[in-house]
Amino acid sequence: MRRYLSIILVFFFISPFPSLGADGPASGAASGALNGYVLDRDGQPVEGVTVTLKSTVRQVMTSPTGYFKFQQLPNGRYTVVVTGVGLNTLEQTADITDKQVISLTLTITESVQELQA
Repeated sequence: MRRYLSIILVFFFISPFPSLGADGPASGAASGALNGYVLDRDGQPVEGVTVTLKSTVRQVMTSPTGYFKFQQLPNGRYTVVVTGVGLNTLEQTADITDKQVISLTLTITESVQELQA
């Protein structure tokens, strides 16, 4: 029984199938990163706004310097969505290919809403 278990473990760790190998699922897949800054119209960083990759579950908040970062993204087209209280929603697309790191500078504007008397 131990011999069969040893053979199975050896197969698991040297498997030619990416989804079964020791590095986890699709470890050989190309991946890139997407980062950048969210600024207001005066060029000042906007802290605490939400940056989302549309049609995914990936979401981050901007740092005090307006910085955001998404890592280990498979190749493809992504729509970056920036939202925040009192701000207009901003969307921008970015294409990642061959382990690229894409850097964006996104300028967001305040939404103007009048109160009804």
